[in-house]
Amino acid sequence: MTGIGMAILTLRVRPGDRVVRLIPAGEFHAPRGAMSGTGPWMLSVQAARRIIASNSARQAHIVVDYEHQQIASATNGQPSPAAGWVDPQSLSWVENGPEPGLYGAVTWTAKAAAMIAADEYRYLSPVFPYDVTTGEPTDLLHVALTNTPAIDHASVASLSAVAVAPSLSVDDQRGIHHFNRNFGPLGVLHPETARLVAALGIGRDAYMVSIGARV
Repeated sequence: MTGIGMAILTLRVRPGDRVVRLIPAGEFHAPRGAMSGTGPWMLSVQAARRIIASNSARQAHIVVDYEHQQIASATNGQPSPAAGWVDPQSLSWVENGPEPGLYGAVTWTAKAAAMIAADEYRYLSPVFPYDVTTGEPTDLLHVALTNTPAIDHASVASLSAVAVAPSLSVDDQRGIHHFNRNFGPLGVLHPETARLVAALGIGRDAYMVSIGARV
């Protein structure tokens, strides 16, 4: 059965970086930094191009937060300030060189840029859905600055990999996520949202936070 899961991994960010690697190419593992399991995940050029295409018309930038507070705020009630913003239309595939993968242009806030320059933050941790059968990433939801490769608090654990109702295909789910990202903040949700949330086994608010569409 096809499923969708959520994963976190850790990538190095350096002072002055404008274009950053968001998901590595090929097969990769995150033995201490995944919401569930250790992989392997596999980002192929085809999968990367699908992610790029699905974000090409997205107007809202992809948030970079601190320590995955976009997810944690659903349970700890704390605000989730942005550390930066990735332009979704800047997503690109880099196949050659020492660090191939999916890249994007990020605009850092002044605070985050200063913290990176001072080595107070060292890593990037993207959150992406993936097909649990193939390990193929299917989108990029948001990214975090973090110094903790292993994420083990309850709000993250609640978004671990789960099987999805067979009646909702991967393409259906992508369409629901895309619709809700764009119209959720306006109070309009896809008609199939309740069924998808029930299949994922998480609360509605946690789901909306997980796709970056807080309402």
